[in-house]
Amino acid sequence: ILVIIASILVIPANAGMTFGECGPNAYWSYDSTTRELVVYGDGYVSDFGAYNFPWERQRGVVRTVRVTEEISNIPDWAFADMPSLTTVEISSNVNYIGNHAFSSCFALEGVYIPSSVTELGTDIFAGCTGMQWVVFEEGCQYISERMFYGCHTLWDVTVPTTVTGIGMWAFNGCSSLESI
Repeated sequence: ILVIIASILVIPANAGMTFGECGPNAYWSYDSTTRELVVYGDGYVSDFGAYNFPWERQRGVVRTVRVTEEISNIPDWAFADMPSLTTVEISSNVNYIGNHAFSSCFALEGVYIPSSVTELGTDIFAGCTGMQWVVFEEGCQYISERMFYGCHTLWDVTVPTTVTGIGMWAFNGCSSLESI
């Protein structure tokens, strides 16, 4: 009887983990214990279109998104409408962040944009009503159109001297903005 009970209580090593492919050499994993979604591999993440990413079932519960060093892009709509997302870690190899990539992530409080990001889509953080701060690393050159549209709690933005342009309505509706 003890052997039967012991075999029932064995929990597989990947319990609580969901994972799959998200590009030619790109993969994702989600840990339901930590509520962390990690995108890893070598190269780029495919563009699945709005709300068709392999992690759709986890969209409502993800708390942290981490994009590792070997990934070069964050496609359009990749992490949009994740209401529990509070933390985003973007690696220093990401060179493109797509349209609406993090839009309407209401709990997201702040983000660092690495200098490797040379191409930005529009509306990336639009509607992130909990966002309070943003740091663009030295080397970033452009703040895109409607990038922070409607982020009414955004109060602190660090913009390096390398930024040479700010798109239309980039900070429209940012009524708490105190410093740039």
